[in-house]
This record gives sequence, structure tokens and C-alpha cells, in this order.
Amino acid sequence: MARIGLGFGRLAQGAGDALEPVAEKSLDRMLAGPLPEAVARSVVRHHVLERVVSEIVASDEFRAAFAAALEDERTDELVSQVAKSALTDRLIREVASSPAVRGALLDQTTSIGSDMVASLRRAAIHADGVVERAPRRWFRRAPREFGEAPGAYAGITTRGLALAIDALAAELVFLIAAATVGLIASLTVGVERSWVYGVLAGAGWLLVQGAYFVGFWTAAGRTPGMALMGLRLRDAHDRSPGVVRSLVRLVGLWIAIAFVLVGFLPVLVDDRRRALQDFLARTEVVYDDRGNAHPARGM
Repeated sequence: MARIGLGFGRLAQGAGDALEPVAEKSLDRMLAGPLPEAVARSVVRHHVLERVVSEIVASDEFRAAFAAALEDERTDELVSQVAKSALTDRLIREVASSPAVRGALLDQTTSIGSDMVASLRRAAIHADGVVERAPRRWFRRAPREFGEAPGAYAGITTRGLALAIDALAAELVFLIAAATVGLIASLTVGVERSWVYGVLAGAGWLLVQGAYFVGFWTAAGRTPGMALMGLRLRDAHDRSPGVVRSLVRLVGLWIAIAFVLVGFLPVLVDDRRRALQDFLARTEVVYDDRGNAHPARGM
């Protein structure tokens, strides 16, 4: 019997050796044909990988193994080594300095800033109509309508916010210029009299305001604060005011502010929402089409 078994074994081994080249050629032809693509398409079509991964992740054994791996001290050591490695530091630097990442961060920051400015502008435009309700009712003026197209007369809230922004910007320019001039003066002529500094500071502040407001009103028809709030200054011909008209308006603005902002009160009841400086210079402040605003329509 042992000899018979040994003979059958040798016979099977010989048959296997003889069939091996045939099987190899058959497998090669099968893999060279459309079968692998068909199998891949079937795997994708029936979501085989997703189902297998989902089953593995949902299993209690996988969760237990994952939790055990996280609690293992060797895992902490491995993570620390990876975090401290030079390769990780280089990868972080390359990713952070890549144009794509910087562009994405810049776009995200710009989008957030634009949304904040738009929200502030909408709230201010709504407040323009709200604060006028009582004064217009006292003076028997019809209430303003909301939701009209840009180009309507701007109200006191948006104008006040724009003026506050411009005042801060002009103050910043003045402080920088004053610090520069003071440093140069102290190093050269050595002026020490306090009254001289006071006169120079007052003259410089007036000069900065004149250059800031008159320059922007004349050149662009709006200051940076007005641009931020979606406002535009125009004359009777729907154009930016000239230098003389802008100077007159600036003097009127100083007078309106000097009398505890009383010069701005006509905005609440005037049909064209004009303040003292607008009456003097014959100008109007309107919502700018470029501001993407939806203001209340001036009457």
C-alpha cells in the first residue's frame, strides 16, 4: 500500500508539473483580457470597498483594537517622533508657504471681511430709516419707503459711520506725519517751545483734514469711509464736486461738528437728507451703486 501511495504521489506531482505551464499561460491570457477591468467596474458599481471598510469600522473588534492602539505608550512615542522630525517640519513649511494655501486663506479672509462689511452696511441703511420715523412724524413728513434701488439719498447713520471711519483714518495720517516732523525737528533745529508745537500741530491737523477730505471728494467723489459704507458725494449735475465746492463743504462740516453736531439734524427731516455742509456747498450724499446696498428711497 505504501508503494501504491508513493506511486500516486509521484503521478500527481508529474501531472502538476505538466499542467503548470498551461495554467500559467491561461492565467496570463485571462489577466491580459478584459476580465480585470470588468472585475474593477463591478467592485466600484457594487461599492464593495465601501461596504468592507464600513463593516470593519463598525465592528467591535476594530474599535477595541483602535482604542488599544491609541492608549499604547508606543503610539505616543511614535507620534512625538513624527512631530519632532525634520521631515514633518519641512512639510509644514512647504504647505504653509504654498501659493494654493495662501490663496485659499486670503480668499477666506476676504470673504469674511466682505460679509462683515455688507452686514454692517445693511444694518446702517436700515437704521437710516428707523431713526427718521419720529422726527418726520413730528414735522408732518411722510415716512420713507424701504427696499428701493441704490442712488437714493443717504441717511444719518451711514453718514455718521463713514465720518467716524474717515476721522480715524485722518487722525492716523496726522499722527504719523506729526511724529515724523517732530523727530526731524528735534534732530535739526531743536524746537523746544510748547506753543510752537501747538501752532504747528493745529496747522498740520487742518492741513491733513483739508488734503484728506477735499482730495478724496474731488478725485473720487467719496472718502474711504464713504466707500466702505457704500456712499457717494455728488453735486447738482451728478458729478464729483470741484475743489472750491469741496473746500466750502469742509468748512461747513467743521461748523456742523463745532455746534455739537446740530448741523447734521436736518438730515432727519430733509427730503434729500442734506446736512449743513450740503446746503452750503449744494451737494448730496447718495447710496453708491458700487456699494451693493439696498437703501431706503429718498423722497
